[in-house]
Amino acid sequence: MKILIVGAGIVAYGCAYSAISEGHEVHVVDHSIEFGLPNVWPSVLLDHQSIPLSFSTDQGFEGTSSAYRHEWIMKGMSIELAKLGVQFCHRTRIISKKKSEGRFNVTFIGAGQFTGSTVYDHLIDTCLLYTSPSPRDLSTS
Repeated sequence: MKILIVGAGIVAYGCAYSAISEGHEVHVVDHSIEFGLPNVWPSVLLDHQSIPLSFSTDQGFEGTSSAYRHEWIMKGMSIELAKLGVQFCHRTRIISKKKSEGRFNVTFIGAGQFTGSTVYDHLIDTCLLYTSPSPRDLSTS
């Protein structure tokens, strides 16, 4: 089964890990220039044991025994997922997606290696960029 995951956050990576563990072909696509650093604000994960992937840096940047930097966890997870066979595509946007006969025909544009149209069995959209209205827009709440 071929699965497309839109977004490069911790939810997307959890979905990718589950899907690749079950033997599916997994593509993760996001508009950002680099995977693993999706947030521009600092965040800390207090218990990395909830993350089903190993991660570490030679320099120990990911954190201490009691707190882990979100950005380094994401970076470590993207590396581990790539080792498992997940395919990542940077700087790419979806310009159309059409469901037909239970499958998704998705058209990409951007600087990434996915351009043109590809058919997927499942599409998991974890990216707030593609939602409308935006959940971040308080004027619509």
